[in-house]
Parts: sequence; C-alpha cells; structure tokens
Amino acid sequence: MMNCFKKIASIILAIVFVFSLASCESKSSKAIIYFEFENEPKNLDPQTASDDGELMLVRNLFEGLMRKDENGNIVEGACEKYQRSGLKYTFKLRENLLWSDKTPITADDFVFGLQRAVQKTTAAPFVNRLFCIKGAKEVYGNNADVSALSVKAAGDSVVITLEKDDPMFLETLSTSVAMPCNREYFYKTEGEYGQTAKTILCNGSYDIYKWSKEKFAIRLYKNENYKGAFEAENGGVFFTLKNEKNLVSSLADNDCDIAFIPSSEIKNAKENELNIASCENKCWMLTIGDEFDLRIKNALLTAFSSEIYKDSLGEGFKSAKSIYPGVLNETQADGAGFPSYDIASAKAQISEIIKDLPDNKFPPSTLYFYENDEIKSAANDLLGHWQNNLSAFINMQSSTSLSTLQKELNKKDLQFALFPITANNSSTDEYLAQFGLSGDPKKAQETLLSKHNILPFAFESTNMAYTSAITKIYMDNGNGYIDFAFVGKKV
Repeated sequence: MMNCFKKIASIILAIVFVFSLASCESKSSKAIIYFEFENEPKNLDPQTASDDGELMLVRNLFEGLMRKDENGNIVEGACEKYQRSGLKYTFKLRENLLWSDKTPITADDFVFGLQRAVQKTTAAPFVNRLFCIKGAKEVYGNNADVSALSVKAAGDSVVITLEKDDPMFLETLSTSVAMPCNREYFYKTEGEYGQTAKTILCNGSYDIYKWSKEKFAIRLYKNENYKGAFEAENGGVFFTLKNEKNLVSSLADNDCDIAFIPSSEIKNAKENELNIASCENKCWMLTIGDEFDLRIKNALLTAFSSEIYKDSLGEGFKSAKSIYPGVLNETQADGAGFPSYDIASAKAQISEIIKDLPDNKFPPSTLYFYENDEIKSAANDLLGHWQNNLSAFINMQSSTSLSTLQKELNKKDLQFALFPITANNSSTDEYLAQFGLSGDPKKAQETLLSKHNILPFAFESTNMAYTSAITKIYMDNGNGYIDFAFVGKKV
C-alpha cells in the first residue's frame, strides 16, 4: 500500500511539474520573433513617430496610461486604476514603475509627454487626438504656455481635464502621441531623442539593445525593468530590412516570422501556406483637378461606375461604396452623394463640351497614381471606358513615393490623381479631419462628393503574413498594428 501511495505521489508531482513548465512557457519564453520591414524606420520619438514601422516600434518600447490588451480591449497600462468625475480623469500610477535605466517613472513623465505633444514646434502628427483636453488647442494654435494644458501631476497620479467629452480619449492614451517622456533625460539628449538606441528611454514591455543604421537592424529584448501587467510572452523581437527576396519568399524560407505584405501578394502568400491577418483601413480616392470646369467633371463622373473596373481588383481590394473603409464601420453612408451612372447622358454632355474646346478635342491629360499593380489595372479599365465612350484620352504616370505625390496634390494642380487615404485608428472624426470635415459621417461624405473633385475608388486592406511558427497573434487597426508582448512562437 505504501508503494502504491509513493507511485501515485510521484505521478502527481510529475503532472504538477509538467503543468508548471507549460504555464511558464505560455507566460514567457525565450523565443525570438523575426520581423522584416519593407521600409526603414527613422525615428522612435513617440510624439513624432509617423509611419507604420515607427509606430510599431514605439508601441512595443513604451506604455501609456492605458493600453490595448491581446483582444483589443482598452485596459489600464501604466496606471493601476482611474476615476472619472465629469470631464476630469484621475489616473493612479502602478507602484514601483521604472524606466529602462531603472529611473523611477513619475506622474510628471506623462505630463511632460503630453505637453511636448501639443506644442506646435514638436510637429506631432497625431496631435489632433489631444484636442479634447482642455487648453490643448490654445497651446497648439495660439502659442499659449504649456501650463495652460489641463494635465497635472498630483503625487502618484495624473489628472487630466477635458474640454469636451471624447469617446476615443482612453484609446488615445494608449497611442504614441500620449506616451510618457522623462523631462531631464529628454533635455540631456540635446535634440537626439529617439534617434539612436542610446537616446531612447523605454517603459514598455521591451527595451532596445541595438539599432544599426548602416545595415539596418533593430533588436528588442524583454525589458528587465518593466513592472507593468504585460510582460512579453517571448524573449525579444529582431527587426531587419527587406532583402533581395520579396517578403513572401522570406517568410516561406523562414528568414523571418512576420511581415506586412502588399495586397497583390496575398494569393502568393496563401499558396505558400502562410497565415494572413488583414485590416481594411484604406480608401483609394480619384480626384479631378480644377483645371476642368464643372461641365467636364460632371460628364466624367456621370460615366463613372465601379462595375467598369471591379473585376480587375484582386484579393485585398474591393470597390468602394463610401469614403469610409471597413475599420470605421460607417455603412450608413454607403452610396450617399455618389453620382448616378448614365453613359448616354455623359456622351451627350461631352459632345456639347468638346465643340467649345481647342481642336474640338478633350484636352491632353494625365492621371497620376501611387504605384500599385492592382490599382493600375483597375484605373486602366476606367480610362479605357472614358476613352471609348467620351473620346477622353488620359495618360497614366506613376509615383513610387506617396509623400511626393501628396506634395503635388497639395498644390491642387494635378489633372487626375489616384491615391490612398488611411484610417489610422477607428475614429471617424480623425479620418474626416484629413479632408477638413467633421460631423455626421453621411452628411460629411455628401458635402465632400458634392464638390465634384473627389470620388471613392476602392478599399484596400493592410495585410500581415506570418508563418506556422507563430502560435498567437492579434492585429490591431492602427498604432503600429502589433503589440509583440502578446505574440507567441514555437520554441
């Protein structure tokens, strides 16, 4: 009987040991995740980070008062708890929080981060997210002293008073523009903050150990001084730059674990048995410049229909029913303000217009577009339709730089352009602000389209491909898309 009890005890101990190992492994492992960028991030200052790569790194190196968990829920981050009284929020910090150099994190670090963000000289790309805070617009627009910003340190708490209620406020506190910044450390960097591995002070789940710029590479390891609630479930993340292979080939050959891929590569990725996660967050816009009078614009738009080109849009694209990509969930605006297709009317209109034009011909024209094979094919269908039915001969010229194309667009002298507008989060207000609009989404869309200068062309997704080695992942709808602290990998 005693031997029987010993055997049972041994089995129980073995089971407990195995489960304890499994538990340890599920919480944290030494696995390194390899991510491949297509474009090199240049800046890791949270307040000024702008592109997807920069935002991804910032998201993993820093933690705001609030944070998104592994299911996308807004939860407490650096704050242990918060209270709301009217428009006043009080965030109590967790105890014993440390920067990556072991310096204690204080409430003033969050105050200073927000003060930096709302100063116009900082040029924070997402500063408009903070305009709900009392005094933010005065500091940003009227050069008021930063003390006018209603963000105060009160012992171990941060007190923020809003100008108006904002349902996105707590989510904003989880994004780059609201990250903390150590005042003393910032000034010691003498303008180099966030530009090198030695001029970054982190408080997130990871710390930066290497940032090579000659042959780009960034290495993040678990932040040993992180005292928050989201310890990384892996040993670290190594970032490299796309090599001579395309991204799908790198993933298929296990050169990396995760990468963002263009929509045109989705089919190839699936054929290589890669996993795909997508977020429909872009709307390609077709613009018609003011060089053309209202009569020409109206004729062209009357001869516009997504039925003409929709079959040329591959996976990851679909014809647009509104200006709002799926991540904004604004389906009530579908079709609002769209021109009615009437090719017979368009032909009659253009026939009358051409009589008044030089040489009785449609003026020589060019459509400038951000280079994309799927969009190019669809645009060719539309231009061919206009050429065949309206005798409108329009050339195409591509641009491989969206920023360059945007500069040209801002001059408002392009005849035609086709380019994407991105929803950087789920805020319809922030998205509409890119068009200088606000208010009811349906009415805003109708106002925009009534000018006959712009029309939604197609929706596109941001796509992430990853190998079977990745066991757990959540793709957010912006702010860098991935919090690697929640990403699991087979060891």
